[in-house]
Amino acid sequence: MWQELPILKRQGIRFDDMVREDMFQFSPSKFWYFWGSLYNRMRDLEPHEGHHLLLDMLLRVKGANDWFVYHEGIDLLYERANYPIDAIMQGKGNLFYWQCKPCNTILRVASK
Repeated sequence: MWQELPILKRQGIRFDDMVREDMFQFSPSKFWYFWGSLYNRMRDLEPHEGHHLLLDMLLRVKGANDWFVYHEGIDLLYERANYPIDAIMQGKGNLFYWQCKPCNTILRVASK
């Protein structure tokens, strides 16, 4: 991905710099360049065959209850593959729900 964001690469900015909590206050233009590019890439992604195969296996072996999927992806692919919403645990949140820390408001960013 860094190869697709040459401006940041040329400036010596690392991924760790872009995910800092204060990045928006530090540089709103770099923040939106990075996160907007990532959002544009991920908003149209579709689940791959593995997402569907895992769901089929879980439903066959475990039934509709008593299981969950923990993941750290930020792309909503499990939701898009029709996993039960209460069976999905996201470790890092996702790109389509943003939280304003000062006011603790959660904003749903439009997706497909």
